[in-house]
Amino acid sequence: MAEQFVQYMTYAFYVTMPTAGVMLNCYVFSKLMRIARRSGSRFETTSGLPLSAMSVSDSICLLATLSQFLFHLTARNMKDSSMHELQNNTTSSTTHLSFICKVDLYLMHSTSAFSVWCWLVLSILRYIAVFHPLKYRTIWRQPRHALKVLAVVCAASEVWILKFVIYDSEGNSCVEDPAVGFGKVKIAHMLDIVLFYAIPSGLRLIFDSIVLFRCYSCNGLGDSPPIYDRRLAISAASMERKTQSFELRSLPTSFSKSA
Repeated sequence: MAEQFVQYMTYAFYVTMPTAGVMLNCYVFSKLMRIARRSGSRFETTSGLPLSAMSVSDSICLLATLSQFLFHLTARNMKDSSMHELQNNTTSSTTHLSFICKVDLYLMHSTSAFSVWCWLVLSILRYIAVFHPLKYRTIWRQPRHALKVLAVVCAASEVWILKFVIYDSEGNSCVEDPAVGFGKVKIAHMLDIVLFYAIPSGLRLIFDSIVLFRCYSCNGLGDSPPIYDRRLAISAASMERKTQSFELRSLPTSFSKSA
């Protein structure tokens, strides 16, 4: 009984989490599209465009994950059925199942890799806005071009999955083709982890740390106005003039007449 409960909870988790994630991404994407309709330049030059790309890619990745779970669940339920035995004896059915495995895993890897690099683009934009504000204001099509290049690179770099992944009729799951060789599979996975997860994550950590240190360090402030002055968009000089004017108005009337 306890094992069935855990199994049902696992099934519910794999179904509800991707569904909720897709719904939230759709909500974020609709909000960003509203900003794009109001101001195209604002959408192009701020974080709106990378966030929109991340929302779309994450939604595709979550849908592929849900599809992969339903695929394995269906294959497991068909394990002892006569239909399953028929499929094992049919080459065309195995080919179709392998095609589903290839497409699902390819979409999961390529979209997740693209999403990670989009996150790095956001970090770079924040870095430029803090340290090179004039250059940041001249940005127009550069983020769009960068995202196009990243999409092409991620899609091309994950093509190895279409070659390496097949459907295992005995285990009813998607696995690497044993004919490819363990060494090639290991190299492909290591390159995938380094190029699309380790490198962008490390660079993002560096850029975000520099920006945080700049914004919240006392040494980074230098001779700039205090935080409350900058928050109110009032310069130090104007603040001093307003303070002096207030002090003069608050002097006693008799003192001002005698003067």
